[in-house]
Amino acid sequence: MRHARVVFGVKSSTFLLEAVLEHHLKKYLKSSTYSKRTVDILLRNFYVHDLIISLNNESEILPFIEECHHILAEGKFNLRGWKYTGDDDTELVTSVLGLIWNRREDKLKINLDWIEAYEFEIVSKRVILSVT
Repeated sequence: MRHARVVFGVKSSTFLLEAVLEHHLKKYLKSSTYSKRTVDILLRNFYVHDLIISLNNESEILPFIEECHHILAEGKFNLRGWKYTGDDDTELVTSVLGLIWNRREDKLKINLDWIEAYEFEIVSKRVILSVT
């Protein structure tokens, strides 16, 4: 088999990353090595290179993180930078897909500070779509 390299930062990078992740994770759906629930969560909840999930309670977080590390380490992926409600990070507000996540209260909100920069004469569908 020939060794190939992929340059990240080009338009196809996200597609290739998703395809490789999917190929790697689907191997574990057939085996009983890891929880099928965890593998399914990993298959369904990546957005580009971020894993965004919600678990039922805080006691599930650390076992989930550990299992994810084991699964993805076998494919030489390094899943890092975990942010979750109840962690020791002093920064309690995090940006998630353009939303503001207050991890102390576990609430998401939309940042509307930018809207003051726009001068609206007539609010039309075109204006609404152009600012979103």
